[in-house]
Amino acid sequence: MGDETWANIQLVKSKRESFREKIKKRKAERETILSSAGGGGAAGNATPPVSLMVDGPSTDQDSLLPASPVSSNDASFECVLLECLNEALPPVQSIQLAQELSSKVRKEVSVKFIENFLQKFAYKELISISQGSGDNRTPLTITAVQHTKVTAVLSAEHRDKRCRLGISVVEGESKLPPKPLKSPDEHSPKLFRSEEEIRTEKEKRRENRDDDVMSLLSAQSIRERETKKVGEEIMELLSKPTAKEQSLAQRFRSQG
Repeated sequence: MGDETWANIQLVKSKRESFREKIKKRKAERETILSSAGGGGAAGNATPPVSLMVDGPSTDQDSLLPASPVSSNDASFECVLLECLNEALPPVQSIQLAQELSSKVRKEVSVKFIENFLQKFAYKELISISQGSGDNRTPLTITAVQHTKVTAVLSAEHRDKRCRLGISVVEGESKLPPKPLKSPDEHSPKLFRSEEEIRTEKEKRRENRDDDVMSLLSAQSIRERETKKVGEEIMELLSKPTAKEQSLAQRFRSQG
């Protein structure tokens, strides 16, 4: 599935969500009118919950979603996200990825925005994701990463797009506050692989490829084995005397 198709899918999803929000607001307004008409003095008490219902679904994270599903920054953001996934140690939740990416690009990144990309990568079989069942929406969890495929995508599609989101931050946008230092007693789980681990894995892959090439070069091909077998059969046939030669030899023995 191409990026254009995925962009169209995300556009339909965003339109559907905005339509649901409008329905919720109209329902809340209708309930407000009915409650104010039913009990005169209760209208003032009904106002605060209505504002909560209207303003409740919209959060800071949702406001960070781009107006168009694919923009000029999305390619760079996709590059940054793929690099983070290539360094990740599953299982990793989308919330943890959002925190890591926010610190990298120095912008607030919503979990929903990241999950759209994760679903796209899962469709392309670059990663495996899971989500808990239930009424409450739980964040996505990356259960596996196909490092070989992710590396190939990074080298092929993003060779000339080296993630420059930190440079393209618009002046005036709110930046993240500095993170508080953790005490030595706090041991956070390791989410991403170190450079040494990535380098060791690349060396192992290179050694395995070299071994495979040497084994293929040293092994005889099927054609060589067949040729050798045919040659042995010919030599065996040539070394055996024919029936005519045997009869002539027997005749000479009987005469002489």
